[in-house]
Amino acid sequence: MLAPAHRDALALLDETGWHVSELARFVRGVELAATAERLRARDGFSVGRFYDAIKAACVVAQVEPFTAGRMRHTLATRAVEAGADVAAVATYLGHKSPSTLRRFYATLAVPPRPKR
Repeated sequence: MLAPAHRDALALLDETGWHVSELARFVRGVELAATAERLRARDGFSVGRFYDAIKAACVVAQVEPFTAGRMRHTLATRAVEAGADVAAVATYLGHKSPSTLRRFYATLAVPPRPKR
């Protein structure tokens, strides 16, 4: 299974929609969430070790391997499925255009059905 540091990193990715590189910068320099503090208190954050740990955890759990970037995709897809404005989600993720979100992240999103 994943080490606590890697679980914390996945939790931050799930909650923020960041790229792993953004997470690494956050851990190195911003004093905010307790999760980031725990990551800092350990040996810092290595992107390579993080990817390797996720891959190994997928093997142990016998699930299809995925990358940490999937968390960003999932956040965007969940937001669109919940009815969030695509342009607002794109802005949150730092995209210059909502078309980027539509093309790469929200491709599998199912818009909510209108209420009767």
